[in-house]
Amino acid sequence: MWQHIQCIGIKGFVVRDELKRIAITEMKHAEAIAERLSYLGGTPTTKPAEIFVGKNLKEMIERDIKDEENAINLYKEIIAQART
Repeated sequence: MWQHIQCIGIKGFVVRDELKRIAITEMKHAEAIAERLSYLGGTPTTKPAEIFVGKNLKEMIERDIKDEENAINLYKEIIAQART
């Protein structure tokens, strides 16, 4: 969420708008998931996991890739459970 604000230097300036766009998209995903959980009778968490923000642009991007890979694996597990 805060990467577009924290990235500095010319490289940060180049990707700032894209990072902001991604953050907004991710917030919309979280909202949709929370709405679906509520509709199904669940309660969305109000305590997110610890958030890691890299100290520089390279760390931020590397962490984003790792987080996306983890999300894909989580979604695959959820799909597998739903099919059983």
